[in-house]
Order: sequence, then structure tokens, then C-alpha cells
Amino acid sequence: MEMKYKLTYMKGVYGRAEVARLIFAVAQVEYEEHLIDFRNDWAALKPEMPFGKIPVLHVNGKPLSESGAINRYLATLHGLRGVTDWENAQCEMYVGALIDATAKFPWHERDSEVKAQIEVKLWKEITGPNFDKVEQRLASEGREFLVGLKLSYADLHWMQAVFWIEKHFPEKLQLYPALCGLRDRVVEMKGIKEYVEKRPNCPF
Repeated sequence: MEMKYKLTYMKGVYGRAEVARLIFAVAQVEYEEHLIDFRNDWAALKPEMPFGKIPVLHVNGKPLSESGAINRYLATLHGLRGVTDWENAQCEMYVGALIDATAKFPWHERDSEVKAQIEVKLWKEITGPNFDKVEQRLASEGREFLVGLKLSYADLHWMQAVFWIEKHFPEKLQLYPALCGLRDRVVEMKGIKEYVEKRPNCPF
């Protein structure tokens, strides 16, 4: 049975939908993208979403909510999880570490002074330490990918994180040569390279 996918998210950001887009890109799977104007469209659309949140992936007309569930589902379908249960757990570990590192960032703070103060605190307390630990593990293990011997959705998460650092905190990029190497390898993969080159320039 042919699978038909429709991904609903807001315009103008990569956000919680970007890893799903990257999975589609590397798997070279077609999907319909439904981008909404959050300010004008969300109030009317929200009651139609399973948990009143986006992204939502419709698979043959059936909705799946929560970005983590969407990413794991697509990664399972398209061979982007681990080979063993242990490797699957490691994928979860790396993704969880990244979510912890970035979840409290003041994405929508308009006061630049307040935003800068929060960012400094987060980099010191959790963001920097988590990035440092992943950098050290990747460098010490000497592998091409975070988990096992092949690409996983954990690599896609961290590739996107390195792009985020490059855009917003370029002075920190030198601290993470192994993660930069991971990004450089992943972004050259067929499907991902073409997608990244043509995707819009979004703030986060």
C-alpha cells in the first residue's frame, strides 16, 4: 500500500518539524507540506489537531501528533533507527540530551538584553555541558555517526543543532570539531544535500 504523508507546521521556522523533513529528504520520500500562518490560522485549526499542537503528520489521512512520535515512526519506516535495542536506546539518549540542552531557550523573547542573559545562563548550566559531553563521546569513539555504523535520526537532530549554533552562536563553533565533522558528513548525503541547499533560511 502506498503511503501518503501530509506534514502540518507553521511557516517561517524549522522548529519541531525539521527532523521529519530531513528524514523524508534522505529517504527520498514525497510528502505534502501544509504550512500555516500561525497568527492568522492557528486558532481555527487547533481544535482539529489531536492534542491541539503541531507538528502533525497525516499518514493516509490518519493524524499523528508529537514530534518525537513522528520522528521515531518515520525513522523506523525508513531505516534510520539503531540495529539493536541498545542502539535504539542510544538514539533516544542523544535526542533527549539535545532536547534538554535547548528546550528552555528564549526563542520568542523580544527584549535582546533579557534574551542574552537567559542564553548565557543556559549555555553555562545545561546547553554547553550537554554539547560538550556529546562532542567528547563522538570524538573519543572515532565513529562517523553517533550510534552504530550508519546514519540515524539522532544524527539528523545533531546536524541541525550544529547549524543552529553556526547561525546564532558562531563563536562557539570551534568548541565542537567532532560535531562539525558529523554535520559535514551528513549534509553531503544524497537527498539531504539537495534539501538543505534549497530550504528557506529560517531563524530556528
